[in-house]
Amino acid sequence: MIGVLVAAFYARDCRDAPAYLGAFTGAMIGLPLAVAGQHKSLVPRVVAREAGVPKDDLPSLPVSLKIRIVVTLPLMTCLGIWLGIRFGR
Repeated sequence: MIGVLVAAFYARDCRDAPAYLGAFTGAMIGLPLAVAGQHKSLVPRVVAREAGVPKDDLPSLPVSLKIRIVVTLPLMTCLGIWLGIRFGR
């Protein structure tokens, strides 16, 4: 997602470095925001993985976490791009 957005902005204006930095920063902030508060649902997966359970037998990620990641990452990336363009010059 970030690669496509960065490529689109780079094709539009090759000098728009704040937008790229905003995209990266937004994504880096978005992932911890998506996972925040999900520790109780992630503990069984982490414990099973540390115990050496095969990848196919690991508990699946909660649907709520998947939705939060799918919604939060693009929104934070777009917010970072907008902030980079708006205030980066």
